[in-house]
Amino acid sequence: MNNIGNKRIPTLFGLLAIVAGIAITSFLTKTGVNFIGQASPSDEPKNVQISNVTDTSFTASYTTDGKVFGSLSVGQNASLGTTVLDDRDKTLTAHNTHVMTVKNLNPQTSYLFSIISGQNTYLKNGVLYDVKTGPPLDLSLSTERRNLSGKIVMPDGSNGSNKVIYLNIAGAQTLSTLTKLDGSYNLPLNSIKTANLASYYDLLPEEVAKLSIFGNSVSSQASIRIVDISDVPTITLSKNYDFTISNSPLQDSTATPSANQVFPSTAPSSSNTTPQILTPKKDQGFSDDQPLFKGKATPNGDVEISIHSDGNISARVVADQNGNWNYRPDTSLTPGTHTITIKTKDSFGILKTITQQFTVYASGSQVRESATPSATLTPIPTPTLTITPVATITPTEIITPSQTPTSTPTPTTILPPAGSSTLPTIGILGATLIFIGAFLFIFTRVRI
Repeated sequence: MNNIGNKRIPTLFGLLAIVAGIAITSFLTKTGVNFIGQASPSDEPKNVQISNVTDTSFTASYTTDGKVFGSLSVGQNASLGTTVLDDRDKTLTAHNTHVMTVKNLNPQTSYLFSIISGQNTYLKNGVLYDVKTGPPLDLSLSTERRNLSGKIVMPDGSNGSNKVIYLNIAGAQTLSTLTKLDGSYNLPLNSIKTANLASYYDLLPEEVAKLSIFGNSVSSQASIRIVDISDVPTITLSKNYDFTISNSPLQDSTATPSANQVFPSTAPSSSNTTPQILTPKKDQGFSDDQPLFKGKATPNGDVEISIHSDGNISARVVADQNGNWNYRPDTSLTPGTHTITIKTKDSFGILKTITQQFTVYASGSQVRESATPSATLTPIPTPTLTITPVATITPTEIITPSQTPTSTPTPTTILPPAGSSTLPTIGILGATLIFIGAFLFIFTRVRI
């Protein structure tokens, strides 16, 4: 009797080990964990950027050292659920540069996403990426008719096709596009918005734009004035340029920079430094209740700003090396007519006082008149990039929007970071338990 009991105990342990091992491996199968161990360096997303944000869409883009499959998993909460492919793909295709445009979104709504690169899931510092769409804007209020255009070539002289180009202007949103097969690019700027997406951005001719180009593990940066942006000189990838000074390259890039890296400062312009208020123009109207004011002053000169509203606002700013200054009030202005006054010294040290009148429109009002007597505001179609995504999003659950577009979400369910070794270890433990359990069970049954 004791002998039979002694044989049943290891048999029972064997069955329990098999059940535990099966439970562990089943759990790992449901979570989609694969036993790769560490992610391949060629899979890792680099230079991840969010751009082209509108009230119904946004673009996420990045580069990888190797050609890998890439997609986004997007949703309004941490469960995500919708897959978005590269704009060039109808089925998964391997690329070095990856561009995914998510469409059919709700205005002023927060969305979360993760990047699926190769066979691994990537997050931002351990949490999901987040982006918030902007409010709807009346396109007739946009007066810009400029396009960013030019051509990219590789260091060996071949066409720089499928390279990601980012346009950054202080106070404006980030825009991006992908070069064509011949290396050329054309990005309409008629719907460029302010950084907070509350209104359209007023481009000034002497303003300096920053270009960043990424692809094939090399990059370039360039500075160019808005007045010249429709015909950017040819850029050789791996070289940096300052087209406000010369068309010659500054240097070869030795490392991949961030798309928001600070560019070399341009030389101060000796012209057009007479104190001015450039924005607002005379009697200009704003749909944004915190408009961005711009002007000129002597380089590095102090500018005192007063806004005469229900409650007067006073501020002091310093012009940059080119004499440009800008200011956005911290508080909202009430609808109606206001004035802005600046006081600053000219190049002869004489104190100048300049006043300009402007109007803030009530929220939701549709303004059709032109900002200046000579402007003609004709509605034009919403610009469409030459790339078209296949996958779209159908929002099913609404989450409370964050206060700012760059807020960091705290999702309730976090995907395991790529290269995590904890879950594979658990998987190995499960397989070991099954093996031990099977051995004990068979061994005891044979002895019986």
